[in-house]
Amino acid sequence: MKPMALQKLDAVPVSSSGTSQVFLFSQTLSSAKAPAASSLPDFLSSAISDELQDVFLNAFPGVLTGQLFVDAALKQMGAFGFSILMIRPDSRVSVVGAGAAMDSFLMNAGVLLEELTQPLHAVWGMINPQTLGCMVANIDLSVCRNFGRNFQDKLSEFQKETASIGIAVYPQAGYTRNDAVANALKALAHAALVGPGSIVVLDAVSLNISGDNLYQAGNLQGAAQEYQKALVLDPFNVNVRNSLGVCYGMMEMYDAAESEFDAALLIEPGEVMSLYNQAVICMLTGQNETALNFIEKAVAVDDGIFELLLLTGKLYLETGNPEKARSFLEKAVSLRPKSGTALRTLGACLSDLNLFREAVAVYSRAVKSNPNDAESFSMLGLLYDRIGENPEIARLFCQQSVAIAPENDIYRERLNRLAQKTLKVAFSPP
Repeated sequence: MKPMALQKLDAVPVSSSGTSQVFLFSQTLSSAKAPAASSLPDFLSSAISDELQDVFLNAFPGVLTGQLFVDAALKQMGAFGFSILMIRPDSRVSVVGAGAAMDSFLMNAGVLLEELTQPLHAVWGMINPQTLGCMVANIDLSVCRNFGRNFQDKLSEFQKETASIGIAVYPQAGYTRNDAVANALKALAHAALVGPGSIVVLDAVSLNISGDNLYQAGNLQGAAQEYQKALVLDPFNVNVRNSLGVCYGMMEMYDAAESEFDAALLIEPGEVMSLYNQAVICMLTGQNETALNFIEKAVAVDDGIFELLLLTGKLYLETGNPEKARSFLEKAVSLRPKSGTALRTLGACLSDLNLFREAVAVYSRAVKSNPNDAESFSMLGLLYDRIGENPEIARLFCQQSVAIAPENDIYRERLNRLAQKTLKVAFSPP
């Protein structure tokens, strides 16, 4: 069966630690489809009930389960190379529940594996209630793929439900024998994304998916290591380089991040996420003019990404060009009308252009969307004062900003200045 093409999800914004800057991160992971290939001990510890164990052993005497199977199979493979296949049905998250008797898939698949493994002198067993494993003393991937297709074809004669297969081999640079078992599970998670009835051999995309899992779990160091391993398999994978660069950026390793984004852009000069992320690194390191150069290139490729439009507007604003900033910020707001960051930045831009009433309208939208937006309340107070509107309302706006963020000295200073101004007016002679 020809596998379906793996589709990337849209770019996902992730905030840099300790800053307001956002990186763009393209995920291959779909948590609804791809079970995470977590650590091997966790995967093997999925409960196999005593009842299921008894029924399974009665049906397949001598076939081992869980860690016992992995240990015995690795020992049987000896010192030579081998391949591992992980097999899981496609349509169910869980094949059997705790205490349940053996599922028909396990029975059908077990019968087939008993038959198909004998000519290859392979060994098979139950990894957990959702997954069967098979080790073959052969590193020829064509043999493994043929074995997998043969298994899937014969399984279709017994049942409508399909199964996907993940394959890994040993030896492979940088991996131990036990790592090979975990790698087959990563390939299986990859197969879940490709589509029902897929056969996937571990590759850079498998490790990218695994890295995305770790990233989403907050394990940036582990994710970076997984992306590094992916680049050993495919050094020209732009998405992996971008993901690794984002990891470095989130860990504030800016030189390393810049190197990865540079490498991605050498491979694909028009890659929008890498152009954008390189601009973010430049901003974080105080290189706003260089950042603007990267962001202009990104906008030339795609001017419909909210984060890209927002950053472009910010950069023009911070480099003293509010006229150019305005159109980008207005388009960003049109894409996300309730974005506090976009509204505040547009408000600041209009204020710099001395369009105070237009700025008031924008900041008013911001506080309507978020009643806890202290910055917008403070700016409303400042702008009301500048345009000579009701001084009491201006003071109330600033007072509200201080109530929300009492630790902010700028908000306090604005409130005090307005309060003093109000007192002067009150005590001035008629």
